[in-house]
Amino acid sequence: MLPQPQITQETVRLKWDAIWKQFLTLPNMKLTIVGEHGYYSWGVYYDFSDKDAYGKLRVSRLYANTIYVSGMHGCCGVAVIHNPSGCGDNPAHYEKLVKMGEDLAKSGGYTLLLATDVVGYRLGKAIQQVGGWEPFGEFTNHRTSSRIITYRKIVDWSAPYWFEEYERKETEANPQEAGPGPTQAQPGSEGRPPQPVA
Repeated sequence: MLPQPQITQETVRLKWDAIWKQFLTLPNMKLTIVGEHGYYSWGVYYDFSDKDAYGKLRVSRLYANTIYVSGMHGCCGVAVIHNPSGCGDNPAHYEKLVKMGEDLAKSGGYTLLLATDVVGYRLGKAIQQVGGWEPFGEFTNHRTSSRIITYRKIVDWSAPYWFEEYERKETEANPQEAGPGPTQAQPGSEGRPPQPVA
């Protein structure tokens, strides 16, 4: 029997929703994860509601922070992280997108992560800052004539999720606020025992 991921993608969504709201102050925003076309892909973006000129409520999608995690056809253990966008020139936000993509892939049960980017572009720089990714080759994309660099990373199932690292740092910074809260997983709700704090 195949091992099942112990943290669900819904948990990852809720955790990262709380993390992003610490850094972004846009109104009526909610982090959502959407599967697309049977490719086991997740587009991460914000839905927000607003009223149009006639006072009617409308729902729009603001691609303020977007990244995709796509399962590779032919091997259910491989995922590709791609197309981060909407962060402007903020390197820290790109790093958070990579970490969020890793958490999504891990909660989806993937073991090998791949990523490609144009040499010198933002995704590659963010991957280098996050760490654990190994560059394993460059090639020229003959469709675009762009020089592409490829990265790979093996999921470390013994390591905590990135959102758990954020929660640990938040707890250390605010020890008086430690304890169960809306951004903390309820022990046993997903078959995962409480993790000791290092």
